[in-house]
Amino acid sequence: MAPTPPNQALTSGFLPWLGARTKGPDAPLDPWGTSLRNTKRTVAWMTAIRDGQPIPLDADRSKEQAVIDMKALAGLVSGYHNNNLALTPVGTVVLQTWQDEGLVGESDGEEVARCIHLIRHVFLHGVEATAALGCNVDYRGMYARWIRLRQLQPPHYWWQSVEHAQLPSYLDWTDLNGYNPWSELVEKTSGDVGTVAQWQSWAGSVVPEAAGVTDLLARIRGNHRLGGSRDFRQALECIYLAEFDPASLSDTLTRWGVPT
Repeated sequence: MAPTPPNQALTSGFLPWLGARTKGPDAPLDPWGTSLRNTKRTVAWMTAIRDGQPIPLDADRSKEQAVIDMKALAGLVSGYHNNNLALTPVGTVVLQTWQDEGLVGESDGEEVARCIHLIRHVFLHGVEATAALGCNVDYRGMYARWIRLRQLQPPHYWWQSVEHAQLPSYLDWTDLNGYNPWSELVEKTSGDVGTVAQWQSWAGSVVPEAAGVTDLLARIRGNHRLGGSRDFRQALECIYLAEFDPASLSDTLTRWGVPT
């Protein structure tokens, strides 16, 4: 039997939820924002900061944003681009690990590996020590949410499209009426969010929810990229396998081209 499509699973409470919802992902599964969607650029930035050099970007505004992004990612730096800019202890160990492991390239496999080390070091050092630097990302919460997702559907299900990657993050928010569309989807479809075509058809239909669904899909497409979302989720999956299924980890790393 085919799963219930989302426009049938999400019933009367969804319309007011759409009107009340916050604009960002309230239960994120990755730490990326609109200006930083992977760790690739941070390698050069952090290397320059460690070596006492300016961030290799042309405009002061871009340098300021780079500092904001590195703080928000994991409290990797302290100070400002033109005043006392330095790597934090977490930033220092993350960069050293990336460089010691030769993870300075642009392949997806290297990105997955960098994310693995980033997550591990945040786990080890804790974000509490860096919260004052602007890092409010709950890495342990993301890992716990990933474990719940992979129990609902196979891991690859959650990176087949940017919508599949991000819909759980956006839908898992409870409004003042106690309505949570993600909980309803899990109950009715075991977490099957449906197809992209079904969501697009819903957005293009003549129903009260159409405008809200259109805005939701536009925010996901506008603010997220599948590559960064997929790579971070694959890193979470590798950490999960190392903890709970180590026998399958080696093959998984090879299949995804992750350096070992």
